[in-house]
Amino acid sequence: MVVAALVCLAHKYQVDYVRDAYLSRMKSCFCTDLKMWNGVHDAHGSAVMRYSNVDAITAVNIARLTGTNSMLPTALYLCCQLDVECLLNGSPRLGGTLECLSRQDFVRCMNARQSLLTSTVLEDLDFYIRSLQRGPKLHEHCQHEIDVIRREHLVGSLGLPPSEDALASEVPSYRASQKKLWWGMCAECAEAMGLDDQLRRTILWCKLPELLALEAPAEWPEPPAENFRSTRIVPWGMEW
Repeated sequence: MVVAALVCLAHKYQVDYVRDAYLSRMKSCFCTDLKMWNGVHDAHGSAVMRYSNVDAITAVNIARLTGTNSMLPTALYLCCQLDVECLLNGSPRLGGTLECLSRQDFVRCMNARQSLLTSTVLEDLDFYIRSLQRGPKLHEHCQHEIDVIRREHLVGSLGLPPSEDALASEVPSYRASQKKLWWGMCAECAEAMGLDDQLRRTILWCKLPELLALEAPAEWPEPPAENFRSTRIVPWGMEW
C-alpha cells in the first residue's frame, strides 16, 4: 500500500504535514461511521484511496505506530475475516518483506472471530418471532417463513468459516422487486425485518471495539439506549 509506505516514511523523518495528509486518506477508509463504512467496504476504497482486505494488517500497524486509534476497530474487523494462514504469515510490503500483526492483535482477532459469526442473525430472527407472538397481529404465514429461514440458516451456518461479514445486511429490501416480496413475506413483515436488521448492524458496530478488546476511540458512536428496541414501532403499529 503506497499510502501506508508514505505514512511510515513521513512518521520516521517527522514530516508531520505529509504524515497527516496521507493518514487522512487511510482514515477515509478505516472510519468510525457505519454509513460511511458500508459504502467504503462495498467499493474497497474511498474517493482518495483503494485497499484490499489484506491491507488491513498494514492499517492496524500504522494505527499503532501513529496512535490513530480510530482506525483500529475497522482494520481489526477486516483482519478477522482473513484466513488464519494470512494472519500468521502477514501481507507483503512494497519492498517484498511481510507486514504481520503483533501477537496481541493476532489474539484479539482470533478471540473476536467467534463473536462475529452470523449467529447474530439467528438471534435476530428469534427475537422477531417472539415479537410477532407478543404483538396484536400474528402473521402466521410470515412466521412460518421465518421458521423455515431460521432452520436453513442454522444448517448452512454450521459450515461457515468465522470470516463471515457480520456487518453485512442479511435482509434485502422487499422494495427491490415489485412482484416478489422477500422470502414470500407480506410487505409489513419484510419492512419490519429490514428495520430490525439495520438496528442489529448498528448495535454490532457500536460494540465493535468491545468485541475486539479495544478501548472505544473518542470518535466511536455510543450504542442505542437499552430500551430503544423495546419501544420501536413496526409499520403496522406493533410495539417491540
